[in-house]
Amino acid sequence: MQLRIITTFAILFFLQTMRLQAQLVDIVQTASNENLTTLVTAITAADLVTALKGTGPFTVFAPNDAAFNKLPDGVVADLVKPENKATLSKILQYHVTAQNLTSTAILAMALPINLTMLTSSNTIVSKNGANLKVNDGVVVKPDVYATNGIIHVLDSVILPALDIVETAVTNGAFKTLVTAIRAAGLETTLKGTGPFTVFAPTDAAFNKLPPGTVADLLKPENKDKLVRILQYHVLSGRVSSADINGMTLPVQVNTVANVQVIVDKNGNTIKVNGATVTTIDVSNTNGLIHVIDQVLLPPTDIVQTATDQKFTTLVTAITAADLVTALKGTGPFTVFAPNDAAFNKLPDGVVADLVKPENKATLSKILQYHVTPNLITTGAISRMVLPANVSMLAGGSIIVSKDGNTVKVNNAAVIVADVFNSNGMIHAIDSVILPALDIVETAVTNGIFKTLVTAIRAAGLEATLKGTGPFTVFAPTDAAFNKLPNGTVADLLKPENKEKLTNILKYHVIGKRVSSADINAMKLPEKVEMLGGGTVTVTKDGNSIKVNDALITKVDVTNTNGLIHVIDTVLMPVVSSAMSFYLNQVFFTIFLSGMLLSYRLYV
Repeated sequence: MQLRIITTFAILFFLQTMRLQAQLVDIVQTASNENLTTLVTAITAADLVTALKGTGPFTVFAPNDAAFNKLPDGVVADLVKPENKATLSKILQYHVTAQNLTSTAILAMALPINLTMLTSSNTIVSKNGANLKVNDGVVVKPDVYATNGIIHVLDSVILPALDIVETAVTNGAFKTLVTAIRAAGLETTLKGTGPFTVFAPTDAAFNKLPPGTVADLLKPENKDKLVRILQYHVLSGRVSSADINGMTLPVQVNTVANVQVIVDKNGNTIKVNGATVTTIDVSNTNGLIHVIDQVLLPPTDIVQTATDQKFTTLVTAITAADLVTALKGTGPFTVFAPNDAAFNKLPDGVVADLVKPENKATLSKILQYHVTPNLITTGAISRMVLPANVSMLAGGSIIVSKDGNTVKVNNAAVIVADVFNSNGMIHAIDSVILPALDIVETAVTNGIFKTLVTAIRAAGLEATLKGTGPFTVFAPTDAAFNKLPNGTVADLLKPENKEKLTNILKYHVIGKRVSSADINAMKLPEKVEMLGGGTVTVTKDGNSIKVNDALITKVDVTNTNGLIHVIDTVLMPVVSSAMSFYLNQVFFTIFLSGMLLSYRLYV
């Protein structure tokens, strides 16, 4: 009787088992029956249906729809596109192992274990309380049987090790970048061995570009331009944030485009050509990604950048000073670049005078005083102990300081910082900064000594007054020269009158440094010997100092080789009888010419 009962139970168990097996279907159909809708859609898009309907056995760790919904917005929609078929297939096969593993069988193992998946890479299977974990995904429903294996439902999508392009595809923030990589034909390169370091602009970064820029770059006719831009975001080799922190910053780093980017830090934030690295060290199988908030555009050299940024007067000046070739050189250079408004602050006519050939040396000196042969980023300035001296190309140094949040260079404010170039960078400033100048250079840049400078050159005294000195010059303004009788200046500037002009000019120069303090210490009136011989009489009229009959309107204009005191009248030396006769003849001729002209007009 007992044997009959056992036999009956065995038959019933066998029949029940056969009935259950008759109800089982393959992995794909089972997933569909379990309402794993997104997974089935993905399996179909990846062209894995036939494989997963095969003999098996397979164990599938199957993400449910909620798991796929945890991925960044738009990622699932992107993954099922034909162009991402290989990436999707790789991800799905990372959820499948070619074994038949029940939860009981897995729990009987010495967990955690490495489980080899169809991708030939491993997952880590462990315990999470009473539940199984696969990498970071928790099994929420184990042991769903199929004819060719078993399904364990997961609450998360698990990702295998991905290359740079695959990482960008699955991130969700790089749709434009991935589209651009493919349009440029760079996908194969960036899926290659590498290693590469990619500064990856987000979709938001691309959206900062002017409207229509991205659409234009994606056109086939702009492929070369797009390639260059993308290559400008890629370094050969693996450069981690730790590597950057170990560098002497700022530093120029060569890109695949063979153009350098400038890597720096501002506090704890890494910056690349001014773009902020918002996420560091996103690891890939063939390198690293650092996420940035701006698209990096390959710069031109400093001169071209100045042209593009509408530094019109500066570019004109660079050309006039014959500095174009130098500033297109290797560098690196940092240029504190006066904008057009800064040049307009100079006295009337000074810019027009400076770009004349005869003032080329002075202009070059001034411009080179705006250039340092170093990289000075805002990050570098933030690390300085301010105020700080920075050596310039012209010699001498500028003083970098801060006024609140504004960086200042001497007395000029930096109004736009960190404009990056292929050979350095530009900071736009609101004023022209002047180096220490000699007497002639000071007169040129002052704007009120045009006639004096012309006379100095006509007399051949420029080299003298640019010499060591020291000299003290009583400098007549243009208005002072205009007090002379009509035609006097024009006549004195003639080559045949060079000696006379020289004597007059030397009568304005003392062969040593005499400051206003020195004059006030004199027992006035006092005669002072001049460079050309003869003396002037220095007196005081109240608080005003006079030289002969000329009033000093401004004292102690300092130069590298002396001082200038500005006067309102041209000093005329005591002349010999021959000279007196000459001057009388000049003035008489001018007088007669005027009378004759008046008579003709009257008649």
